[in-house]
Amino acid sequence: MSMPQLVYLCAPDGPVASSPPPAVSLYRRDGPSALEAYLYQPVLCMVLKGAKTMRSGDQSVHVGAGDALVVSQHLPVVSRITEAPYLAIVLTLDLATLRGLHAQIDPAHDAHAVDGAISCSASEAGWVEP
Repeated sequence: MSMPQLVYLCAPDGPVASSPPPAVSLYRRDGPSALEAYLYQPVLCMVLKGAKTMRSGDQSVHVGAGDALVVSQHLPVVSRITEAPYLAIVLTLDLATLRGLHAQIDPAHDAHAVDGAISCSASEAGWVEP
């Protein structure tokens, strides 16, 4: 069974309603959504299928299948599922651990970092397709 199939079977369809967030969450939306406001916790989100757009302040991000999204701090966002079904695995991150990892980054590598609390990039294909 592939990771997208597993998430589809295990996650109920619908908006997120979890507080405090569990360490690992599975999310599924069977159709596009209206704009929804959330307070994101620091997370790593692996989008397995579908797509969403999200905005916080003047930073806007499109996240699609195969993308990994990192939110590095508590952040108010407005998001919308644009392509469904939307399937994602979300890992809650510990801020103290993030700060410790950041302190270990080579300053030359950190100079190429993009400013902002939201970062999105393609993940390894094996996460989406076996």
